[in-house]
Amino acid sequence: MNLAVNIGNTNIRAALGDTDNYSQAVFYLSKDMGKENFIHEIERKLGNDVWAKASRSIIASVVPAYTNLVIEILGQKTGKPVARVDINNCGKLDISRYKGKLGEDRAVCCAGAMYKHKPPFVLIDFGTATTFNVVNKDGIFMGGAIMAGLQTGLKALAESTAQLPAMSNMWEKPKVIGTDTMENLLSGAILGTAGAAEGFIDRIKAEIGEEIKVVATGGHAPAVLPVCRFPYIHEPSLLLEGLLSL
Repeated sequence: MNLAVNIGNTNIRAALGDTDNYSQAVFYLSKDMGKENFIHEIERKLGNDVWAKASRSIIASVVPAYTNLVIEILGQKTGKPVARVDINNCGKLDISRYKGKLGEDRAVCCAGAMYKHKPPFVLIDFGTATTFNVVNKDGIFMGGAIMAGLQTGLKALAESTAQLPAMSNMWEKPKVIGTDTMENLLSGAILGTAGAAEGFIDRIKAEIGEEIKVVATGGHAPAVLPVCRFPYIHEPSLLLEGLLSL
């Protein structure tokens, strides 16, 4: 079995198995997470025998402060080398033409989308950041865009203004014209994100000159996708499935 671990800005996600059959664990990334906390969470959610079951392990991380710690734990507990997502370890996805350092979560999600869907496509990840990732028909990562995620934007508003409150309940359909502050925030966050996605999809199609399918993932996708005005394929576990496919 494969043991896959992704360290995101908000959560740590782990999976044991393969792309067609796996168990997964999700837990919050605390600022003081230590070795014992990580081991406890993995064993509590995937079983005490998770280390013995793992024939190999692979990690993707966008939080450098925890990357080496988790690699060390995986190596010690499984007794096997740990694979790391990089430009040469990204499945069929070709990221060699990208000029900057591509976030490992973006690369893994695109690799996972390629495993399940034939390109070209744009992969939208509605997470801590909302990212748009374009893969052409040859499996080459062309680039994309990054904007503040839904919850990130709401948090910034609450912290930067004197009267706008923090908001966490985003799982109801928003009104276009909100009639109180909370409804206004909900409308701006969800419909604003959906509108941005619609605009990006139209502009991406115009730039590449062809129709392109949309694959969507990320923790906030269930809140945004129902109000989006474009066809999409929702893949809620794409990040872990992408890791398990590598």
